[in-house]
Amino acid sequence: LWGALRFGRQGGALASLLALLLYALVVLPAIEAEGLTRDTLDGLVALGSLAGIGPLAGALVSRSRARAERYETLLALQRTLGGAGSLHHLLSAAAEQVRLSLRATAVALAVAVEGADPVVVRRHEEGKASQTITPGLGKDSAAAWVRGQGRSLFIPDLESDPRLGGDGLAPGCPRRALLVPLLAQAESIGVMVV
Repeated sequence: LWGALRFGRQGGALASLLALLLYALVVLPAIEAEGLTRDTLDGLVALGSLAGIGPLAGALVSRSRARAERYETLLALQRTLGGAGSLHHLLSAAAEQVRLSLRATAVALAVAVEGADPVVVRRHEEGKASQTITPGLGKDSAAAWVRGQGRSLFIPDLESDPRLGGDGLAPGCPRRALLVPLLAQAESIGVMVV
């Protein structure tokens, strides 16, 4: 349990394996010497418990840590978007938080303010090529489709998909993209491209 709590899934499995090997040195010789008795059956049950408890506890700890990280990211985004500043500044900070949280190469947010052109903000990994996929809201773009349909879109290969204009991508640019509609009160107000 200590290994699971300290190191998550891998720690739980490793500590469980170590305990299993150490306890097997006691149980297996007893079974060989005495046969299947009440005490040796208890030892076999203990071996089975050691084999299962560590990995199970580790998986639960890893899952709870991942959920906590997601909630922290959501709270940080909420604080950022609720702060003072221009829409462009707030979206830029939010895009950077999303990029860091997802460990993405680039994130773009396109938000359509009523009666104005969409505000488009892009954040890139430092030191990478500055060329980006434009998430414009032109009527034939993937971003426009996502906004209009209100459904997410996953593009497995950017270079072969004409919806994002993958021609001329710089070497090292991402090969996949995920487009997600941004909803406010059940109305699509924009698109996030990762």
